[in-house]
Amino acid sequence: MFLINIYSIMAIPNFRYSFARGIEMLPLNEAKAINAELYSYLDCKSKSDYSRRKRAYRNIPLHVYRGINEIFAKYGITGKHGEIDPLKTV
Repeated sequence: MFLINIYSIMAIPNFRYSFARGIEMLPLNEAKAINAELYSYLDCKSKSDYSRRKRAYRNIPLHVYRGINEIFAKYGITGKHGEIDPLKTV
């Protein structure tokens, strides 16, 4: 009889992050400016691509995480709302 240990073959969790809450705290004119800067920083090809990354960026690289936080700091958003929020494990 062949037994499989299910705990040894479990998948590695994927994490999703969101930076939408920090943008929602800004006035409209500043929100447009930071959206344009993040759009170019993330090298998005379409609005839907940017929206997906803004709401649920999966397994974000560390250099991108730091870059987004630096852009937020430039606009004066720091602390809980200026950091990228972990959403959930998928």
